[in-house]
Amino acid sequence: MWSRLNQNATEKTKLSVLEAENRELKNARPQALASSKDSAVAFDPSWELLELKRKRHDAHVKEAEAARTAWKKEKEELLVQMEQLRRRIGQLEEQDKKASSCISKLQQALDAEQLAASHNKILLSDDFQQTIDHFTEDHTIDYEHMTRVLWRQYVVDQAKSFKNSP
Repeated sequence: MWSRLNQNATEKTKLSVLEAENRELKNARPQALASSKDSAVAFDPSWELLELKRKRHDAHVKEAEAARTAWKKEKEELLVQMEQLRRRIGQLEEQDKKASSCISKLQQALDAEQLAASHNKILLSDDFQQTIDHFTEDHTIDYEHMTRVLWRQYVVDQAKSFKNSP
């Protein structure tokens, strides 16, 4: 179970790293688009066409295009991995819930079995029977005796109240 929890934590860490990279990529993209729009406005369309033709053969442009393509592929792969990790984390959390439920049920069954064994041991012991006999002998209430004691107390209380009355 601990290895499953460690694996779950590792996958959550991977997921958070991938999400952070994705946010960085999303933040970098609008800045690149804004700078390219500003430069496009400054150029004349005919010059822009010539510039594009010249740039096609430029090594830096080819490298940038290759890097952009690689970045897009990497981003797609990262998104796929993130989704796979989310699904896997969901599966592991579901397994953890089932395992916790089973452990809880087993613990309850074990506790009940131990309690039953303990009660059975107490009931079968000779000390238990002696304790019961002793308790019932010592604590038997004599109803008539209690009635007489209570009646005397009542009479005494009434006499005191009569004596103290004006």
